[in-house]
Amino acid sequence: MGAVPLSASRYELWAPPCFGIDRLLRSSTCREPIGPLDLRALAFLARRLGAVRSPTRAECSLPELAAAVYGRSVGGSDRRALETSLHRLEAAVVTLDGCDLVAGELAAALTRAPLFRAVSVAESPARLRYEFSPWLAGAVAQGRFPRLDLGVLRGLPATAARLWALLEGTERFEAHVEGRDALVVPLDEHLHDALALGHARAVDARRTLRLAAAEIAAADPRYVELAVRRTRPGWVLRVERVTWGPSYDQPDAVARHRLRPLTGGALRLR
Repeated sequence: MGAVPLSASRYELWAPPCFGIDRLLRSSTCREPIGPLDLRALAFLARRLGAVRSPTRAECSLPELAAAVYGRSVGGSDRRALETSLHRLEAAVVTLDGCDLVAGELAAALTRAPLFRAVSVAESPARLRYEFSPWLAGAVAQGRFPRLDLGVLRGLPATAARLWALLEGTERFEAHVEGRDALVVPLDEHLHDALALGHARAVDARRTLRLAAAEIAAADPRYVELAVRRTRPGWVLRVERVTWGPSYDQPDAVARHRLRPLTGGALRLR
């Protein structure tokens, strides 16, 4: 892969208040939208932050990364796809609304920020070294970039993976009933952008969302309700998620709570 010099800025480690996982999904400048493979690779690298006595550096070998991303050793086309994914992440630039990354405060203008400040490959032994941009390292440290479960991500196709990552990264869930949180997501153009939905007809987009919701429910048992519904303001995705605790050790507890009506906070991607 070689050395890829990126931003040389030396600003402080912090998490911009305007950053969320939706910014990564919506605003990255790549040839293709951020997809499941990219999310898995970035999630693994984020977990390696700090392992080499640096809060902004992550190191691993390509076989280690492949094992985490695919759940197995890979070669051939899978290896090439992973390398392409890494190049896509290296080139990604996120647009953060109203943030001054150097001053660490809100500003009127848009800020374009790379995910990584530098990327290199040590030849012997062959190891990838990623220097995260301090703003993204700060987002990871402060929980603004969610700790994504790679086992769940590996089981989700493109739209479902983006939607699940978006739900995992939002702080908009509200307590609904004991042991359950709820969220309402408007099906507007912001959500369509985040999920890379290119349908000309809204009915086709809703069909894709229903399929993605079913795939999430099958992959992550915490999500007990994901339903596309029509309301007075418009179409929404209603989400209900179990917050696991001592009272949820029995399998029938989840089934019992599926029967409760759903209300919750709203997630607006603006």
